[in-house]
Amino acid sequence: MYLPLSQCTVESDILPLQIGEFTIKEMSKSEREFLFGISEVVLDTNGLLKSVQFNSQTHQNNLVLDFYLAQIELMKLWASQYLIFFEKEQDIELAKNLLLTLRLCGPGDLFAPVIFTEDAKKVYTTGAPIETKGKNLYHLSRDVANQVNSVFDALNKLDSRSGVYLSLERYRFAISKVASGENSFIEFVSILESLFLDNDRQEVRFRFSLVISFILSNELKIPISFEEIRQIYDTRSELIHSGKSTKYTKADLAKLYSHTRNLLVWYLKKPTTYTEIEEKIFDILKIRNYERTTV
Repeated sequence: MYLPLSQCTVESDILPLQIGEFTIKEMSKSEREFLFGISEVVLDTNGLLKSVQFNSQTHQNNLVLDFYLAQIELMKLWASQYLIFFEKEQDIELAKNLLLTLRLCGPGDLFAPVIFTEDAKKVYTTGAPIETKGKNLYHLSRDVANQVNSVFDALNKLDSRSGVYLSLERYRFAISKVASGENSFIEFVSILESLFLDNDRQEVRFRFSLVISFILSNELKIPISFEEIRQIYDTRSELIHSGKSTKYTKADLAKLYSHTRNLLVWYLKKPTTYTEIEEKIFDILKIRNYERTTV
Protein backbone atom coordinates (compact mmCIF):
# COMPACT_ATOMS: atom_id res chain seq x y z
CA MET A 1 0.00 0.00 0.00
CA TYR A 2 1.29 3.43 -0.96
CA LEU A 3 0.34 6.82 0.54
CA PRO A 4 2.17 9.54 -1.46
CA LEU A 5 3.19 12.69 0.43
CA SER A 6 3.34 15.99 -1.46
CA GLN A 7 4.16 19.58 -0.46
CA CYS A 8 6.67 18.39 2.11
CA THR A 9 10.39 18.13 2.73
CA VAL A 10 12.15 15.58 4.93
CA GLU A 11 15.57 15.58 6.58
CA SER A 12 17.35 12.94 4.55
CA ASP A 13 19.29 11.45 7.47
CA ILE A 14 16.10 10.25 9.22
CA LEU A 15 14.91 8.19 6.23
CA PRO A 16 13.66 5.54 6.00
CA LEU A 17 11.59 6.30 9.12
CA GLN A 18 9.85 3.30 10.68
CA ILE A 19 6.65 3.94 12.66
CA GLY A 20 5.06 0.66 13.69
CA GLU A 21 4.09 -1.16 10.50
CA PHE A 22 4.59 1.97 8.39
CA THR A 23 7.69 3.21 6.59
CA ILE A 24 8.15 6.80 5.46
CA LYS A 25 10.63 6.83 2.58
CA GLU A 26 11.69 8.77 -0.48
CA MET A 27 9.66 7.88 -3.56
CA SER A 28 11.80 6.16 -6.17
CA LYS A 29 11.64 6.89 -9.89
CA SER A 30 10.16 3.42 -10.51
CA GLU A 31 7.48 3.96 -7.83
CA ARG A 32 6.50 7.31 -9.36
CA GLU A 33 6.14 5.69 -12.76
CA PHE A 34 4.23 2.76 -11.27
CA LEU A 35 1.77 4.93 -9.31
CA PHE A 36 1.32 7.93 -11.61
CA GLY A 37 2.67 6.85 -14.98
CA ILE A 38 5.20 9.67 -14.77
CA SER A 39 8.79 9.14 -15.82
CA GLU A 40 10.19 12.58 -14.90
CA VAL A 41 9.10 15.56 -12.77
CA VAL A 42 10.67 18.96 -12.18
CA LEU A 43 9.60 20.99 -9.13
CA ASP A 44 9.95 24.69 -8.41
CA THR A 45 11.39 26.14 -5.19
CA ASN A 46 7.97 25.89 -3.53
CA GLY A 47 7.74 22.15 -4.18
CA LEU A 48 5.09 22.61 -6.88
CA LEU A 49 5.06 20.92 -10.27
CA LYS A 50 7.03 22.82 -12.89
CA SER A 51 7.09 20.21 -15.65
CA VAL A 52 6.14 16.56 -16.07
CA GLN A 53 6.84 13.76 -18.54
CA PHE A 54 4.28 10.95 -18.81
CA ASN A 55 4.73 7.33 -19.75
CA SER A 56 1.62 6.88 -21.90
CA GLN A 57 1.23 3.17 -21.10
CA THR A 58 1.47 3.28 -17.30
CA HIS A 59 -0.31 6.62 -17.07
CA GLN A 60 -3.45 5.05 -18.55
CA ASN A 61 -3.63 2.72 -15.53
CA ASN A 62 -4.16 5.67 -13.20
CA LEU A 63 -7.02 7.54 -14.84
CA VAL A 64 -9.13 6.51 -11.82
CA LEU A 65 -7.58 9.49 -10.01
CA ASP A 66 -9.65 11.80 -12.23
CA PHE A 67 -12.74 10.67 -10.30
CA TYR A 68 -11.28 11.81 -6.97
CA LEU A 69 -9.18 14.89 -7.66
CA ALA A 70 -9.40 18.09 -9.66
CA GLN A 71 -6.61 18.81 -12.15
CA ILE A 72 -4.83 21.22 -9.83
CA GLU A 73 -4.94 18.59 -7.06
CA LEU A 74 -3.59 15.94 -9.43
CA MET A 75 -0.65 18.19 -10.22
CA LYS A 76 0.10 18.53 -6.51
CA LEU A 77 -0.10 14.76 -6.11
CA TRP A 78 2.25 14.17 -9.05
CA ALA A 79 4.80 16.38 -7.28
CA SER A 80 5.08 13.85 -4.42
CA GLN A 81 8.66 13.14 -3.43
CA TYR A 82 7.96 10.86 -0.45
CA LEU A 83 5.48 8.16 0.53
CA ILE A 84 4.24 6.06 3.41
CA PHE A 85 4.49 2.35 2.62
CA PHE A 86 2.59 -0.41 4.44
CA GLU A 87 1.58 -3.96 3.55
CA LYS A 88 -1.93 -4.66 4.84
CA GLU A 89 -5.08 -3.18 3.32
CA GLN A 90 -6.81 -3.45 6.70
CA ASP A 91 -4.34 -0.88 8.06
CA ILE A 92 -5.79 1.95 5.96
CA GLU A 93 -7.53 3.54 8.97
CA LEU A 94 -4.25 3.41 10.87
CA ALA A 95 -2.58 5.10 7.90
CA LYS A 96 -5.12 7.92 8.16
CA ASN A 97 -4.25 8.23 11.87
CA LEU A 98 -0.57 8.46 10.97
CA LEU A 99 -1.35 11.25 8.52
CA LEU A 100 -3.24 13.11 11.27
CA THR A 101 -0.30 12.50 13.62
CA LEU A 102 2.11 14.08 11.15
CA ARG A 103 -0.18 17.10 10.81
CA LEU A 104 -0.38 17.43 14.59
CA CYS A 105 3.34 17.08 15.23
CA GLY A 106 4.49 19.59 12.61
CA PRO A 107 3.17 22.70 10.83
CA GLY A 108 2.68 23.10 7.09
CA ASP A 109 0.37 22.03 4.30
CA LEU A 110 1.01 18.30 3.86
CA PHE A 111 -0.94 17.07 0.81
CA ALA A 112 -1.79 13.35 0.86
CA PRO A 113 -5.29 12.70 -0.53
CA VAL A 114 -5.11 9.06 -1.72
CA ILE A 115 -3.80 5.59 -0.87
CA PHE A 116 -2.93 3.12 -3.64
CA THR A 117 -3.25 -0.65 -3.25
CA GLU A 118 -0.17 -2.76 -3.91
CA ASP A 119 -1.06 -3.27 -7.57
CA ALA A 120 -1.98 0.44 -7.94
CA LYS A 121 -5.32 -0.48 -9.54
CA LYS A 122 -7.45 0.53 -6.57
CA VAL A 123 -7.47 3.86 -4.77
CA TYR A 124 -8.77 4.89 -1.33
CA THR A 125 -9.17 8.50 -0.23
CA THR A 126 -7.70 9.64 3.08
CA GLY A 127 -10.74 11.79 3.86
CA ALA A 128 -10.90 15.37 5.07
CA PRO A 129 -8.96 17.50 4.94
CA ILE A 130 -7.64 17.19 1.39
CA GLU A 131 -5.75 20.44 1.90
CA THR A 132 -5.03 22.30 5.13
CA LYS A 133 -4.68 25.95 6.06
CA GLY A 134 -0.89 25.60 6.30
CA LYS A 135 0.85 28.31 4.28
CA ASN A 136 4.26 26.64 3.97
CA LEU A 137 5.64 23.28 2.91
CA TYR A 138 5.44 20.65 5.62
CA HIS A 139 8.89 19.80 7.01
CA LEU A 140 9.50 16.44 8.66
CA SER A 141 12.48 17.19 10.88
CA ARG A 142 14.20 14.99 13.44
CA ASP A 143 12.39 16.88 16.24
CA VAL A 144 9.01 16.20 14.62
CA ALA A 145 9.93 12.55 13.96
CA ASN A 146 10.86 12.09 17.63
CA GLN A 147 7.29 12.98 18.64
CA VAL A 148 5.46 10.94 16.04
CA ASN A 149 5.64 7.47 17.61
CA SER A 150 4.21 8.45 21.01
CA VAL A 151 1.44 10.63 19.52
CA PHE A 152 0.54 7.95 16.94
CA ASP A 153 0.36 5.34 19.71
CA ALA A 154 -1.90 7.60 21.80
CA LEU A 155 -4.20 8.26 18.82
CA ASN A 156 -4.63 4.55 18.14
CA LYS A 157 -5.66 3.89 21.74
CA LEU A 158 -8.50 6.43 21.73
CA ASP A 159 -12.07 5.26 22.18
CA SER A 160 -14.13 6.49 19.22
CA ARG A 161 -16.80 7.61 21.71
CA SER A 162 -14.40 9.71 23.79
CA GLY A 163 -14.39 13.49 23.90
CA VAL A 164 -10.80 13.59 22.66
CA TYR A 165 -11.69 11.56 19.57
CA LEU A 166 -14.55 13.94 18.79
CA SER A 167 -12.25 16.92 19.31
CA LEU A 168 -9.83 15.48 16.75
CA GLU A 169 -12.69 15.05 14.26
CA ARG A 170 -13.48 18.73 14.76
CA TYR A 171 -9.78 19.54 14.33
CA ARG A 172 -9.76 17.81 10.92
CA PHE A 173 -12.54 20.15 9.84
CA ALA A 174 -10.97 23.25 11.40
CA ILE A 175 -7.62 22.84 9.60
CA SER A 176 -9.29 22.19 6.24
CA LYS A 177 -8.75 24.78 3.54
CA VAL A 178 -12.48 24.71 2.74
CA ALA A 179 -13.47 25.88 6.24
CA SER A 180 -13.75 29.65 6.58
CA GLY A 181 -11.24 31.35 8.85
CA GLU A 182 -14.03 32.42 11.20
CA ASN A 183 -15.41 28.88 11.50
CA SER A 184 -11.93 27.51 12.11
CA PHE A 185 -11.35 30.11 14.84
CA ILE A 186 -14.59 29.08 16.58
CA GLU A 187 -13.72 25.38 16.30
CA PHE A 188 -10.20 25.77 17.67
CA VAL A 189 -11.44 27.54 20.80
CA SER A 190 -14.28 25.04 21.24
CA ILE A 191 -11.80 22.14 20.96
CA LEU A 192 -9.61 23.60 23.70
CA GLU A 193 -12.61 24.38 25.87
CA SER A 194 -13.89 20.80 25.62
CA LEU A 195 -10.48 19.31 26.40
CA PHE A 196 -9.29 21.50 29.24
CA LEU A 197 -12.40 22.70 31.08
CA ASP A 198 -14.88 20.71 33.14
CA ASN A 199 -18.68 20.96 32.94
CA ASP A 200 -18.90 23.89 35.34
CA ARG A 201 -20.33 26.77 33.28
CA GLN A 202 -19.45 29.49 35.79
CA GLU A 203 -16.65 31.92 34.95
CA VAL A 204 -15.82 29.99 31.77
CA ARG A 205 -14.02 32.97 30.19
CA PHE A 206 -11.75 33.42 33.21
CA ARG A 207 -11.02 29.71 33.71
CA PHE A 208 -10.35 29.15 30.01
CA SER A 209 -7.89 32.05 29.87
CA LEU A 210 -6.17 30.93 33.07
CA VAL A 211 -5.76 27.27 32.15
CA ILE A 212 -4.75 27.70 28.49
CA SER A 213 -2.24 30.47 29.24
CA PHE A 214 -0.80 28.38 32.11
CA ILE A 215 -0.26 25.27 29.98
CA LEU A 216 1.24 27.20 27.08
CA SER A 217 3.61 29.28 29.19
CA ASN A 218 4.50 26.79 31.95
CA GLU A 219 4.25 23.34 30.35
CA LEU A 220 5.07 24.14 26.71
CA LYS A 221 7.29 27.17 27.40
CA ILE A 222 5.47 29.26 24.80
CA PRO A 223 5.39 32.90 26.00
CA ILE A 224 1.79 34.08 26.18
CA SER A 225 -0.29 36.11 28.64
CA PHE A 226 -3.63 35.60 30.31
CA GLU A 227 -4.88 38.70 28.46
CA GLU A 228 -3.95 37.29 25.04
CA ILE A 229 -5.95 34.11 25.66
CA ARG A 230 -8.87 36.13 27.04
CA GLN A 231 -8.93 38.17 23.81
CA ILE A 232 -9.00 34.93 21.80
CA TYR A 233 -12.00 33.77 23.84
CA ASP A 234 -13.75 37.13 23.39
CA THR A 235 -13.17 37.01 19.63
CA ARG A 236 -14.72 33.54 19.50
CA SER A 237 -17.74 34.78 21.48
CA GLU A 238 -18.30 37.69 19.09
CA LEU A 239 -18.03 35.39 16.06
CA ILE A 240 -20.60 33.00 17.53
CA HIS A 241 -23.11 35.65 18.56
CA SER A 242 -22.86 38.13 15.68
CA GLY A 243 -21.07 36.22 12.93
CA LYS A 244 -18.24 38.77 12.83
CA SER A 245 -15.67 40.38 15.10
CA THR A 246 -13.56 43.52 14.78
CA LYS A 247 -10.89 41.67 16.81
CA TYR A 248 -10.57 38.77 14.37
CA THR A 249 -7.41 38.73 12.21
CA LYS A 250 -5.74 36.11 10.05
CA ALA A 251 -2.60 36.53 12.16
CA ASP A 252 -4.57 35.61 15.30
CA LEU A 253 -6.05 32.61 13.48
CA ALA A 254 -2.55 31.40 12.56
CA LYS A 255 -1.42 31.73 16.19
CA LEU A 256 -4.51 29.92 17.47
CA TYR A 257 -3.98 27.15 14.89
CA SER A 258 -0.43 26.67 16.20
CA HIS A 259 -1.53 26.78 19.86
CA THR A 260 -4.30 24.26 19.27
CA ARG A 261 -1.95 21.88 17.49
CA ASN A 262 0.63 22.10 20.28
CA LEU A 263 -1.97 21.69 23.02
CA LEU A 264 -3.53 18.64 21.35
CA VAL A 265 -0.13 16.96 21.10
CA TRP A 266 0.61 17.81 24.75
CA TYR A 267 -2.77 16.43 25.83
CA LEU A 268 -2.40 13.21 23.82
CA LYS A 269 1.00 12.56 25.37
CA LYS A 270 -0.10 13.59 28.85
CA PRO A 271 -3.91 13.51 29.39
CA THR A 272 -4.70 15.98 32.17
CA THR A 273 -7.97 16.99 33.82
CA TYR A 274 -9.01 20.54 34.62
CA THR A 275 -8.73 19.77 38.35
CA GLU A 276 -5.12 18.59 37.96
CA ILE A 277 -4.17 21.76 36.09
CA GLU A 278 -5.98 23.91 38.64
CA GLU A 279 -4.05 22.24 41.46
CA LYS A 280 -0.76 23.00 39.70
CA ILE A 281 -1.75 26.66 39.38
CA PHE A 282 -2.71 26.86 43.08
CA ASP A 283 0.58 25.22 44.09
CA ILE A 284 2.55 27.82 42.14
CA LEU A 285 0.48 30.65 43.66
CA LYS A 286 1.09 29.27 47.16
CA ILE A 287 4.84 29.11 46.57
CA ARG A 288 4.95 32.66 45.20
CA ASN A 289 2.83 33.97 48.06
CA TYR A 290 5.13 32.22 50.57
CA GLU A 291 8.21 33.73 48.91
CA ARG A 292 6.69 37.22 49.11
CA THR A 293 5.74 36.90 52.77
CA THR A 294 9.15 35.55 53.82
CA VAL A 295 11.24 38.24 52.13
